[in-house]
Amino acid sequence: MLFLLATLALAQDTTAEEADDEEGVEEEAEEEAEEEAPEVIEIPEEDNPDEALKSALDDPDPVDFTGDVTSIADLLDVWKDGKREMWSASNFLKPSLSMVIQDDAHPTQLGLSLGRRWWQLRKGPSISATIQGNADFALANGKGSYALALTGLAGPWFHIVGLQLGPGIAADRWEFGGPKRTLAASGGIDAWALLILDVKILHLFGGAAPRWLLSDRPDAGLRPLQGLGDEFAVKAGAGATLGAVRLSLDYTRRWTHIGSIDRYGLGVRFRLL
Repeated sequence: MLFLLATLALAQDTTAEEADDEEGVEEEAEEEAEEEAPEVIEIPEEDNPDEALKSALDDPDPVDFTGDVTSIADLLDVWKDGKREMWSASNFLKPSLSMVIQDDAHPTQLGLSLGRRWWQLRKGPSISATIQGNADFALANGKGSYALALTGLAGPWFHIVGLQLGPGIAADRWEFGGPKRTLAASGGIDAWALLILDVKILHLFGGAAPRWLLSDRPDAGLRPLQGLGDEFAVKAGAGATLGAVRLSLDYTRRWTHIGSIDRYGLGVRFRLL
């Protein structure tokens, strides 16, 4: 009898444990189902799904490629106009007549200068630049004397005062009578520095340049300026500008192995288009 009662009690406990296990499994299943359930987004009735998902192909304002090409051309025109506003330029021509003096010899030379000048159009400090070619030839008693040069200068400009720096390529030959007064033909490299003052119609300038010879022509032997070139030159001038014409006087002294050579020049400079 006792055995039967114990068996029944054990069966009831087993049944209860199985029931508890089944309830735990059901609860875990319900929790997983709640976690995996997708989020539902409700669309308001007033929203139009077709309008929200409208294709880009149905854009009421499509890109006008023809208009873009026109716009690019307009931008290029604006850029070109901007360049014209930032810089201006002019050409010039200057015939000249000069006298070259070395001791008692003074041959006369006819010269021609041709160049182009650029300047920046802006208030305050700006930049200007010039490229210029010069050619002087003796008319009669110089016996084949000549001076050629191509110079490029650039530098800052402060309202009425400018500083111009730049290199030059030159070639010259001078004959003043006799071997000891002949400057053999030679090329050279110049390094110019000019200070310029423009006040209304008045134009003043002054500067200097050492020259390094490209041949075996003897140097000037300028001991105080040793290392500053084989020859040395200084120049100064003044001019009056009237419209597109400038009348000018200039003076240049060059130290060479035959002594100093002085040049006095008179020129008329015409501004060209």
